[in-house]
Amino acid sequence: MSGPIPAQVAARKTERLLDLLVLLLNADRPLRFAEIRQQFRDYNTRNPESGARAFERDKKELTLLGVPLRCIHAGEPWPPGGEEELDEDGYVIDREQYLLPELSLARDEIAALVVVAEVARAQTGFPYQEEIDSALRKITFDADAPEPAPDLRIDLPTQLSGRAATRILRRLEEAVHARKRVTLRYRKPGAAKTEARTVDPYGLAYRRGSWMLVGFDHGRRDVRSFRVDRCTQVKVAGRPAEPDFERPPGLDVRALALRSPWTFEIEPRGRVVLEAAPELAHVAHEDFGADATRSPLPSGGVRIEFACGNPAYLVTRVLAAAGRLRVLAPETQRRRVRAAAQAAAARYRS
Repeated sequence: MSGPIPAQVAARKTERLLDLLVLLLNADRPLRFAEIRQQFRDYNTRNPESGARAFERDKKELTLLGVPLRCIHAGEPWPPGGEEELDEDGYVIDREQYLLPELSLARDEIAALVVVAEVARAQTGFPYQEEIDSALRKITFDADAPEPAPDLRIDLPTQLSGRAATRILRRLEEAVHARKRVTLRYRKPGAAKTEARTVDPYGLAYRRGSWMLVGFDHGRRDVRSFRVDRCTQVKVAGRPAEPDFERPPGLDVRALALRSPWTFEIEPRGRVVLEAAPELAHVAHEDFGADATRSPLPSGGVRIEFACGNPAYLVTRVLAAAGRLRVLAPETQRRRVRAAAQAAAARYRS
């Protein structure tokens, strides 16, 4: 009779499954087992059949967990509908099926969900109060109409930690509905200090774990988005009964909140040439702006040329890629990446 799996063995298996999941998600083409085997010592065994059996068990386990892992057989076209065919079986995870799509709900659908949620919340001992409150806030805020109808303006607690963060989100929410100008103390990515921003707050949207404020930045004379958790202070303009601005007709707050950081204009734009290694070639599918060009390389990588106005984000992505993303031009951006890498190395050495 077999006993329980030792904790160390279970932890190692979990780590291996996660590593396999990340490897396949980041691949832009089906990976052959021979390529996968080189990355995992449990597959790259002296007995090839033993390693292959371990891989088959892990594949089955990921499939049972709902991961859309597929085998693309030799002779099948890749990408689907293309003219090239695989010369050997390969494995791939369908990213579209794996990632949850953005919800797009009409106002009557939102209203129905709110009613059902309110009924659930009224039940004595309902165990998921916080979860349902958080979900309601995310789907009701910035619905189709410029501001929610009175029957949808529900007082819900936030997911942010700390009383100060909660007050900031509440204050911004009130300013959006009352159309009141705000002054923020805002910390840009990579900056050590905050700076003042005067903003007409058009709307709030919850995206990928963060609340985003979209509004007209008077200093930049442009519509910008701000992560609420980077705001340290919010001051609302006086005379609460009088709106300070009108929200532009047809403005899509959700679309603006989803803008790619590659397209932000934090500094004057300049042309940048970026090269991605084969294992990060999927980066080319990200939004670099309408005028970006992409050129496949013989190695399987890709070269991307685009107008960069957010060099802090560029530096962050290049460093996080650990050598698999390289800035080829201009030299000014290469120096920024080099300086940031040297500063990080010095910090960890100390």
